[in-house]
Amino acid sequence: MVNYLITGATRGIGAELVKQLAADPKNTVVAGVRDPAAEAAKTLAQLRGHVITVQIDSSSDSDAKAAAKAVLSRGIDCIDVIIANAGVASDFKPVADVSADDFRQTLTVNAVGPLLLFQAFLPLLKKSASPKFLVVSSAIASLGIQRQLPYKSTSYGASKAAVNFLALRIAIEYPDVVSLALHPGLVATDLAAFAQSSLGSKIEDALSEGAAITVEQSAAGIIKLANEAAVDTHSGKFFKAQDGSELPW
Repeated sequence: MVNYLITGATRGIGAELVKQLAADPKNTVVAGVRDPAAEAAKTLAQLRGHVITVQIDSSSDSDAKAAAKAVLSRGIDCIDVIIANAGVASDFKPVADVSADDFRQTLTVNAVGPLLLFQAFLPLLKKSASPKFLVVSSAIASLGIQRQLPYKSTSYGASKAAVNFLALRIAIEYPDVVSLALHPGLVATDLAAFAQSSLGSKIEDALSEGAAITVEQSAAGIIKLANEAAVDTHSGKFFKAQDGSELPW
């Protein structure tokens, strides 16, 4: 049995991760959702397999701790793999046009949220024989290729760069935990559509041209990366989930 925790589980990549993982009867999937009463959350609970939904709003200071207690109350005392997938991108603007409120909120969800998630579930991770903490980041956050990117994504890029730092620090401070950041690809989701629209293009065009991938392809790549990830080969690094190649920080 492998116990997974997926945040941002009601739509896009998160929902597809839960669906694919739940298809394997050996897996238990804890799906972190903002509102367990929402229809999308109820749909997850009805999937074939062992799926448990818990409330985790990544903008909340208390949800992650409460979720860890809820998981324990359901008889699950170990989490093997955490995929911190929840994220937000409210706007794609250049530095001069970004509001302080947008910058703070994006950092809260995309960087503080994964920090609180790791802290809350660390005791359960420590009980795993092979604990893994994967952060869904973005190539947009890579400082090494920043000059080559067309996106003016100040808040989003900075927040993902911050969570990349967190993934690296976890790898250094907890050498028994496989901690890494990953780029899920340019995926046909609402967030990617929003990013493409900032360039005056459509995600549907990128998909048809082969520049974008489906949520099914992205989730499959993330699961493959999670399965293959090991301390000596993956921890403290930044990967493209689609092909397993490494990205510069």
